[in-house]
Amino acid sequence: MTTPRYFLNQDRTVLVRQKSLEYEGDLPGLRLTADGWSVRIANARKWADPVTFVVHGHQKPAQMKITVAKGIRAQLALFHLAAAGQGGFRLAVVLEEQAELRLTEVFAGHPEAVLQIDRTLIQGASSRMDWSTGILGAASVQLADLTELQGEQSVFHGQLLGIAGASDRFDGVQSIRHLRPLTTSSQINLLVSAGDSRLQLDVTGTIDKGNHHASCHQSNRGIILGERGVISVEPKLVIDEYDVDAGHGCAIGQINADELYYLQSRGLDEAAAKRLIVAGYLAPLLGRIDNPGFLKRLTRLIDQKMEGADL
Repeated sequence: MTTPRYFLNQDRTVLVRQKSLEYEGDLPGLRLTADGWSVRIANARKWADPVTFVVHGHQKPAQMKITVAKGIRAQLALFHLAAAGQGGFRLAVVLEEQAELRLTEVFAGHPEAVLQIDRTLIQGASSRMDWSTGILGAASVQLADLTELQGEQSVFHGQLLGIAGASDRFDGVQSIRHLRPLTTSSQINLLVSAGDSRLQLDVTGTIDKGNHHASCHQSNRGIILGERGVISVEPKLVIDEYDVDAGHGCAIGQINADELYYLQSRGLDEAAAKRLIVAGYLAPLLGRIDNPGFLKRLTRLIDQKMEGADL
């Protein structure tokens, strides 16, 4: 699979393939393993600037592990260029005590790709994770996310944007477990269905007994652009402790008529108003991507997924 030129021209970019690891600059801690790659971020000076990983399409299952050492702050972008018949991808992220990571992850590529994504996050004490994910180009997606807040005062903020079109299928399971007191989590899920696509998501937040002053919140929103699309979300909270703060919300449907009326009353026609509402779902993820070439590619991919939608 050919690497797009806009990645070759970008500084501090790691090109990852099934049997090779290529990168620009002096980035310590990168290792090729028997079935994937391992990255340990432990040098604050050499990892001070953002780094982009580009994972090329591969047929065999592969895995990657990212470890952020104690007290280290890092910013990473992880872009998957999926191929037809794509194999599975497994990602494990470990944040040690007081580590901080801002991770932007995007799965994009062939419209016939079959993606099986398994991700695990383990956070130590006083660590902070800001994880934004976009899954924008695949005929079939199976997503399984597990987040474990294992250290006191660890904080997790997650956001997922899933877009499906035509007859695509998206099935996801998210589990966030508070295993220590004084932990905080918030998960925002934004789903868009066009054509006769189906998106299903099961979201569970768990606070075990004894983990007082934990905070666990979910927000789930879905917009259906047509008559045949389906979005199904099952938000759940499993709480075994009284002294906590927890809540969830879910709003799914077609474009709200009141929102359309408000925007049209401000001078927009109906089509422009609908596009603006959908753009509100896309903006949080797209705003984190600073590569113009890749951003243009994502915009085209989104347009293809929404082809034929009532916009």
